[in-house]
Amino acid sequence: MKSESEKLREILRELPDYVVNFFYAKDSVYQPKTKVAYAIDLRVFLKYLLEAIPDRFPYPSIAEIPMDALDQLRPNDIVMFLAYLDEYSMKDAEGNYITRTTPTGKEKIQVFENSPSGKRRKLASLKAFFKYMVINEYMTKNPATYVDIPKVPKKPIVALTDAETKRLKKNVQTGSQKTEREKVFFEKTKLRDNAIIMLFLGTGIRISELLNIDMYDLDLEEQRLLVRRKGGHTEFVYFKKEVLTALSDYIELERPVLMKMKSEKEKKANGPLFVSNRGTRITINRVGQIVKEYGRFVLPPNVKFSAHLLRKSFGTQLYERSGGDVSLVQHALGHADSSTTTRFYIDFDKNRLKFLKDEGDSSDKE
Repeated sequence: MKSESEKLREILRELPDYVVNFFYAKDSVYQPKTKVAYAIDLRVFLKYLLEAIPDRFPYPSIAEIPMDALDQLRPNDIVMFLAYLDEYSMKDAEGNYITRTTPTGKEKIQVFENSPSGKRRKLASLKAFFKYMVINEYMTKNPATYVDIPKVPKKPIVALTDAETKRLKKNVQTGSQKTEREKVFFEKTKLRDNAIIMLFLGTGIRISELLNIDMYDLDLEEQRLLVRRKGGHTEFVYFKKEVLTALSDYIELERPVLMKMKSEKEKKANGPLFVSNRGTRITINRVGQIVKEYGRFVLPPNVKFSAHLLRKSFGTQLYERSGGDVSLVQHALGHADSSTTTRFYIDFDKNRLKFLKDEGDSSDKE
């Protein structure tokens, strides 16, 4: 499986030099996964220009689009691009349409679709790129500045209840929901898996932040760890004794076995906190699988169980315990903008107020 860095390098080979320079300039600002997503978005946009506006962009490939050609862009071009994203097909680097194989074995042109959230992300990519171009005087204006951000329908708030949290902890600590065959593998990594789940539940960190934790980022004595937030800055996150116990057990008893360590010097050396069966840094896909495996019997099958759900559960519980302190929740979750926190928890608070109103009505009737 390709790493995020390999994916990014592969995409950058197709892009103009000035776009590649944008990613070099933002190397320490964006997370690897974000850089890949932005590179894909910019590639889609540039290919759209060749296909939809050939009179202004008459170039053989996107790599040959000159920098000054972008100054021709108008806000309406961005609006039309967002409309195009409803349903579109794409060509590969050789100019052939990307295809997919149907269940019957036939090759069909792949049709891509974007939800409002997908359009929102692509517009954010364009805004960031054009802002960089204008600041560095490569362009005279940002054509995306006044384009409205697509509205995303609000999703119902999904967070674990106390009973569901207890059930999840039991699953990961005992493997009670696993088959006999699954329990063989469970025994080899149960302490690691428990530490991962407990860290998500106890700190609300993002999956990308968990993946980047090294041993030297961890301070067990002070019950804290140093996390690399979105945007590249670092800050300490504190955790309770329940998380401390889970981490200590994994570090002392299981991590040395997974990494095939033989000496105390090796155990004290720096390196990734969470590792795979091969002793290498655990991947984002494997962490996602671990969370789903233990959460599959906690919520109904139609509810997506993910690391982000555990993050929202932590935020919800902290919001309740703190008496609705949004600034505390914002800091704990590492939100750069308080509006991100407010959008989620204000709606949560409205639902709670309705519940309290119902309680009041019933007590009045007694």
